[in-house]
Amino acid sequence: MTTNSKTLVITGSSGFVGQSLAKKAILLGFKVIGIDIKTDVNKSWESHELSITEEDFAYLIPEDSVVIHLASLSTDSACKNDPQLAINVNYVGTLNTIKCANQAGAKHLIFASSEWVYPEGTEITEQSESDILDLEDLQSFYAITKLVGESIVRTESKVPFTNLRFGIVYGPRQTPGSSLEALVLKVYNDEHVTVGSDLTARRFIYIDDLVDG
Repeated sequence: MTTNSKTLVITGSSGFVGQSLAKKAILLGFKVIGIDIKTDVNKSWESHELSITEEDFAYLIPEDSVVIHLASLSTDSACKNDPQLAINVNYVGTLNTIKCANQAGAKHLIFASSEWVYPEGTEITEQSESDILDLEDLQSFYAITKLVGESIVRTESKVPFTNLRFGIVYGPRQTPGSSLEALVLKVYNDEHVTVGSDLTARRFIYIDDLVDG
């Protein structure tokens, strides 16, 4: 396999974060290889329509490239509505991605985790990467899949890895994908807005800031 440290292999490349990341990477001179079960409508990078849960895609990963694993069922409601699919995509898909990265000799693996892995509390407290996290403290099935996903990466990856705990991503898109976007749309449409308790507050990150990071 050809060595190329300027290549990013992005799973979930047709998603909101995946497309934004791929576009920025292209502008910065990277080669992008996108992998997604959905058709990638953007043709400015190489894209492959396949299932990360069922197919061996190590042949698509150049040696010394960086694999960014974004593909997942990424909301709690989606995971609750179809727990079997959530387990298949978020566990099996992650394990298969790691296996392919190992087999291909990738330079680095980046796993998209979530700030939801931190337990919800009645008080606002400082949280850090060194916190000891327990599955029993989590009420969100999505959060559980992400925390287990981090452990799968930690125990199975033979290449250097980074687990990134994203805040809730927001930004311009056709359909609101976060509560922040939904609130802004209501304000724009001059609709009634109800805001809950600050005890249910979450961390948000703008899509461009996430991609730059």
